[in-house]
Amino acid sequence: MSVSEVNPLQVMLQPVLQFLQPWITPVTQVIAALALLYCLLLTARVFKYPRSDAEHEESRKKSLRSLRNGVISSLLVIALTLALRWGLLTLGDWIGL
Repeated sequence: MSVSEVNPLQVMLQPVLQFLQPWITPVTQVIAALALLYCLLLTARVFKYPRSDAEHEESRKKSLRSLRNGVISSLLVIALTLALRWGLLTLGDWIGL
């Protein structure tokens, strides 16, 4: 094999992808588990304030907003992690790993 036949992209990315590919599945699972735990904790915080209690109505509304924002941000983080996972696997297939 001559120097002109070597794919420079494969030479540069092969060590990086070989390092990252074994880690991407466990990292995705840990991120998903942490996001689920965060949403469960926010849900528990919402149920701490009863609906009938006018004294804590503002705190309940804040908790509901926090829960909504937590669910949306958790879904976005999981989607980004899955997109990164898909991108790394696709890139590995594309350069021939």
